[in-house]
Amino acid sequence: FKGIMWTGSLLVLIYYVYGILGTHLFGARFEDWFGSLGKSVYSLFQIMTLESWSMGIARPVIAVYPYAWIYFVSYILMSSFLVMNVVVGIVLNSITECCQAEEAETKKKSSLRDELSKLKEQIAVVEAALEKEER
Repeated sequence: FKGIMWTGSLLVLIYYVYGILGTHLFGARFEDWFGSLGKSVYSLFQIMTLESWSMGIARPVIAVYPYAWIYFVSYILMSSFLVMNVVVGIVLNSITECCQAEEAETKKKSSLRDELSKLKEQIAVVEAALEKEER
């Protein structure tokens, strides 16, 4: 959970920086999407989920601001792919660590079983030797 919290913090930072940039760059002409920080963050969430971002938001903005593609592409690369892949990597790493811990515990149990079986064999040898002495 610690890794996911750090990833969430990184995502909030990315939202905040790109929200301010979007409001500053596109807020005057596109008030519905970038008129305030709240609207910008909401639009960025829609863009991050890749839901109707190209036709709905990006193309109209790029038609007015030709270099706005840099804003959208960099944001998508940072939020959708990079951050989400980090989350998936953290989850997979946690699962791997759990499996390795379980495997180590299983090995420990099997080594204890081996030791117990060796002890049983030694006890049997000692008992057999004691029986011979008694006769």
